[in-house]
Amino acid sequence: MILGLVQKLTRYNLNLKIISLLIGFSIWYMFIHLIPAQYSYNIPICFDDEIDAQCSTDSITITLLSSKWNFYTLDKNNLAVHINKNDISDKKNIIHVRAEKLLLPVSFKLIDCCPSTIIITT
Repeated sequence: MILGLVQKLTRYNLNLKIISLLIGFSIWYMFIHLIPAQYSYNIPICFDDEIDAQCSTDSITITLLSSKWNFYTLDKNNLAVHINKNDISDKKNIIHVRAEKLLLPVSFKLIDCCPSTIIITT
């Protein structure tokens, strides 16, 4: 009789533990994969051509939106505004910063950029 009661309590607690584990995993999965997060980064401005890239000491602040899991896998050291040197003329150049200039993966969305326009004079 006592042995049967112990087995019943053990089985009940085991079922409760399994259900708690499944609920905890579901909540974790929802926060990591489904709920979007946004983070801000200061990134440099780099001038590229076919041979090399030179980064300026100037930087801009960008805000990105994606799932938290994507931010864990993002290489933050490679974030930069990439400007082709061949697109720069000898006069005043106005460059609008867009997601294409950042070379972001498709899972990221550019929310904000400050400044959104870069003026380059040569």
